[in-house]
Amino acid sequence: MAEIPEFFIPGVQLGKEEEKYAEFAKRYECKVQDFNQRIYSIEYRHDGWDWTAAVGQTLSATIIHTEGKRGQRRTVQDCDNDPATVLAIFAGDPTFKVVTDRFQTRFADPLHVGIADCARVTYFSTRKSRAATA
Repeated sequence: MAEIPEFFIPGVQLGKEEEKYAEFAKRYECKVQDFNQRIYSIEYRHDGWDWTAAVGQTLSATIIHTEGKRGQRRTVQDCDNDPATVLAIFAGDPTFKVVTDRFQTRFADPLHVGIADCARVTYFSTRKSRAATA
């Protein structure tokens, strides 16, 4: 598994992340999460597809299905993605809110993901940031 990064918001100048995070929270009517509760990624199921939303990455999905005639069936994995980059993910009840840069996305912004649809939540690393120790 790749190393989980410290809290960041893509495209936001170092030192301005807290201000931008609070701005997103206000705009989308979310609670500003404590530092150790900020979400880096979620994995969820939507219409049979297993989606991943991770801060700094585009939305991506896979689906595994069986195709072919009896006796010649095979398992196939298909992939899908959405060009929008994830900027922040907020926990809520009953949904997570995934904030994107809205670049040619086919989803609403913020994207609402039901808590019950979520298979995994990964939080940002809580090590001290390089900026705080420099």
